Amino acid sequence: MGILLLALTLSVADPITLNLGCGSVKVSFPLLSEPKARSLMVAMLDCGQRVTVLEDESRHSGWLKVRTKTGVAGYLDAALAAGASGAPPAQAPLSLPPFPTPPPFAACEPGPGQTRAGAGVVPQLVYRIDAKYPEAARVARRTGTVRLCVVAAEDGSVREARVIRRLGYGMDENAVEAVRQWRFRPAQKDGKPVAVVMTAEVSFNLLLKPGERQSDPSLAESYYRAGFNAAATRDYRAALTAFRQAAEIGSADAQFALGKMHAEGLGVPQDYVLAHAWLNLAAANGSSIAEAARDELSRRMTPQQIAEAQAIARKGPPQ
Repeated sequence: MGILLLALTLSVADPITLNLGCGSVKVSFPLLSEPKARSLMVAMLDCGQRVTVLEDESRHSGWLKVRTKTGVAGYLDAALAAGASGAPPAQAPLSLPPFPTPPPFAACEPGPGQTRAGAGVVPQLVYRIDAKYPEAARVARRTGTVRLCVVAAEDGSVREARVIRRLGYGMDENAVEAVRQWRFRPAQKDGKPVAVVMTAEVSFNLLLKPGERQSDPSLAESYYRAGFNAAATRDYRAALTAFRQAAEIGSADAQFALGKMHAEGLGVPQDYVLAHAWLNLAAANGSSIAEAARDELSRRMTPQQIAEAQAIARKGPPQ
């Protein structure tokens, strides 16, 4: 859904006609003594009322200082003025924060007297038990893969098991408990058994219900990392695909990234409604940068556009 933005240059004494919603539903607009001072309302402006612009939003981003025909002056939310006049005030190009940098890969390095697993130096797993599925994770329908850094000792026992990719809900602890009971045929180097450091993965899977998506934070991280790397090279088509895959299984960073792409027109037509919907989902998912970006974007949208975006977000990830 494309959005046509009409540039409107506001100067002193330019009139704005507030006609939003005039019809079967009467709409009013709060006039405030100071920007964002909701408790300091000086007047309510009826739809269709004409006001004179005294100061554009260059001094107070997102707000217009106006005067009514009766001489009352105050600040009006520019988003409401945009919806009322039919076109948002001219503004600088939108630029949201950069894509969040993926977390670095956790190290799994050999310590003193240990060898990294490699060609010809790999212990063979001879006994394995599965990790117990925590009830809390089962109830929450959480799935995914825990990655661990494991030290297989010279006698084949597991000397150390450290989580380097977490899932939470008790799955990390249960993965460690299970792996510590694994047994290996010791690796050898120069004809002698050696302690070897390697990574191991423990998966937690559930039988999915019809229409249910797998919720795997580790998979979401992988998709997001692929999208981030693609965006860094301006391959926005690949980035869009990877970000969407991550966003649909719960990545707040990917949801923010999709909002940014739609807001700025990166590889897709600029669409403030879809951008707002994605940013709203990311904000609800705990992303503070998405919340700030959504609020900034809202100042450039009409109330009708915001309402449409909120309706889309309530239905889940936009299709």
